[in-house]
Amino acid sequence: MTAEIAIMNRQGIALAADSATSTILGTGFKVYNSANKLFALSKIHPVGIMVYGNSAFMNIPWETLIKVFRENLGTKKYDLLEGYATEFINFLAHNQSLSSLSAEKELLQGLIYKHLNTLFERANKTMHKKFTSSIPTNAERLEVLQGELDKYFEVVNALENYNNMPNYSRDDFMERFNDAVIMVVDELIGLDNITEVLKESILELSFLLSYKNLFEYDNDHAGIVIAGFGENEIFPSVFTYNIDGIIQGGLRYELAGNSTVGFTSSRDETTGAIIPFAQQEMVHSFVEGIHPNLKELIQNSIKDILDKYPALLKESLEGENHSFPKEYVDKMFEINASILSAFEIEMEEAITEGYVHPLLETLEILPKEELASMAKALVNLTSLKRKVTLDAETVGGPIDVAVITKGDGFIWMERKHYFQPELNNQFFQNYFRSDYFDTNKTVSRPRNL
Repeated sequence: MTAEIAIMNRQGIALAADSATSTILGTGFKVYNSANKLFALSKIHPVGIMVYGNSAFMNIPWETLIKVFRENLGTKKYDLLEGYATEFINFLAHNQSLSSLSAEKELLQGLIYKHLNTLFERANKTMHKKFTSSIPTNAERLEVLQGELDKYFEVVNALENYNNMPNYSRDDFMERFNDAVIMVVDELIGLDNITEVLKESILELSFLLSYKNLFEYDNDHAGIVIAGFGENEIFPSVFTYNIDGIIQGGLRYELAGNSTVGFTSSRDETTGAIIPFAQQEMVHSFVEGIHPNLKELIQNSIKDILDKYPALLKESLEGENHSFPKEYVDKMFEINASILSAFEIEMEEAITEGYVHPLLETLEILPKEELASMAKALVNLTSLKRKVTLDAETVGGPIDVAVITKGDGFIWMERKHYFQPELNNQFFQNYFRSDYFDTNKTVSRPRNL
């Protein structure tokens, strides 16, 4: 995991990212504090990019992909930041060198493993409830599994399709991925242990998983944050994407959100924003004055009390030989729903007026140096919480901080190097060496590394 943040107002936008990255090793995991997650997306234009979640795309490190894209982008510019975001997505989707059949199969197998394991957990819970005093036969186990699979299939089938995926039939899919799918099924269940109907259902589910939008149920994808200014924009904006990988030649991604600074606050614009990514709970606690988990606990507890109250009152009164008509109970549930709704509205108003608005009013006028300090402090807050509690220290290491403004472009405020800059002058010479920095041309020297 990681902690990243974007803080913006009319002055510009500050980006900050920690350096922790975790790798699963057998039954445990290893954390390294040296990952690069924040980059300039262009050598000459005011655009930056951050990465969180999965550290690679189709087994290619994001750092490599971003720097290849940056070279390909060259001097190309766009009127709006969305143009740079679309160009980057197209680079991932249409560059054939970024994917291979083996990488696609590995991605698909990971999806099938994860969802079949979820399915097995549900089937096991059902069997424990159904067979409390006896041991189920293999036929009974398969019957329960088939029933849970049918329910799971309905849930997945109801999800939206990826809009950009190419049209392909199940026959096309199985021709390309049959061996990969069968390998997973055989390893998890054993082909000799299942019926032909169950096998067919699993193959159909695998086909669905290849083109359905699963980001709501998937924590293994990457998040991409593209921030800065287009050529004709005087205020910054942020675009966030969820990206999984490529299957059947189609890029599995979605636009997760976007935010734009404007002249005034409105439904579509804001004059200042704090946008956390990945591990967000400490930032929400700082901004809203209450931890998200505690807020949810309070709301759920009050809902639970209000839900139980009519039945408890009915039981109490009827115990004294008083009648308590059903319509009274129904009316109480209706009143309790209104009470809960009023409580939630009042809580949100208290949070907004007491904590969020005062902070955003100050944020609107913060100079760019303070934006950077605030971004670093909020990432540090998440890191400190992980360090002083029993949570795994999945946030930590040096914090990279950059500020992007319309006039100065992408400026590093704090940045780690895995090498000593004074011993590697050739790195900086090579950075500036390219056709569009030819001294015979009139393009100015870039403003950032």
